[in-house]
Amino acid sequence: MVISKVKLYSLMYGLLAFLLSLYIAPFYVNGDQFHYRGMWDSCFFGSMSNEAQRHCYSSSIGSSEPIYYYIVRLAQEFFNKDLFISAINGILFYLIAALSLREYQAVWHRHIFLLLVLSNYYIMVLMFAAERLKFAFLFLLCAAFFSKKLLKGIFALITILTHSQMLILVAAFLTQIVLYAKIALYKKIGLLFAGVAGLSATIFVLRNHILAKYESVSGMDETDIGIMGALKASVFIVFAAISTRRFQPLIFGSPLILSSYVLGSGRIIIMIFFLYIGYVLSVKKKMDLLMLASLLFCTYKSIDFVKNILTTGSGYL
Repeated sequence: MVISKVKLYSLMYGLLAFLLSLYIAPFYVNGDQFHYRGMWDSCFFGSMSNEAQRHCYSSSIGSSEPIYYYIVRLAQEFFNKDLFISAINGILFYLIAALSLREYQAVWHRHIFLLLVLSNYYIMVLMFAAERLKFAFLFLLCAAFFSKKLLKGIFALITILTHSQMLILVAAFLTQIVLYAKIALYKKIGLLFAGVAGLSATIFVLRNHILAKYESVSGMDETDIGIMGALKASVFIVFAAISTRRFQPLIFGSPLILSSYVLGSGRIIIMIFFLYIGYVLSVKKKMDLLMLASLLFCTYKSIDFVKNILTTGSGYL
């Protein structure tokens, strides 16, 4: 059996991400990981009832979204946490590489692009700190990777049930797809109504968690919320519009910017960063100088984050 270059390169980058994670992950024992490790080690004893396990899970990491709970509940019975998460990081970057190489022109600097993506700050946060968001991105990438519409829809729903803030990104994507689809107007309206109904049902299921998240923003840094949060979030959206000379990024990026104003920019900027990369690649089929400069800056920004993990046990001081 002959393996295509795209699959081979994707496997190589996935393996590189796995090995990098396997080295760094054991050092991350404080900050976010203090709570995730505590939940992994303490919440799933066989003598505990299902209700007690769910309560321990929710109180440990401040989350009630169901998908990550069931993943951890199953995985902790068979795997060491660092090994399991490193494997997930490897799969995550395999999908990033495969989707990027699918769009990128077959030129030498596509490997420079992928190395810069692997080493950038937002990937480091996703791999080592933002654990639930990582799994949500994994499912979102699966939705993009598979061609069947049913699988795309299933993975999109799982994405939202894994991390409620991904609801914003999925809604932005679906709105973009429907608005620019070459179908009759009544079908567009029907799809939009169906989408609103589905999103409303998801919000209802996750309503308590979403309300808790909204209430928690009162303790955020002032530079991450309000006008400053929205300005931070808008940078990559504006970069996407400049690079492609199109207004679409401003259209489907506006819900993310508004959400940054209300909920804070911390995790939402990660979504916007990958939206920026994905959209520019889909249009230009390569990185331009603006993206190169952005990736170089984000790689430089990751140096202190990794140093902090290795020296203090947390990426954030």
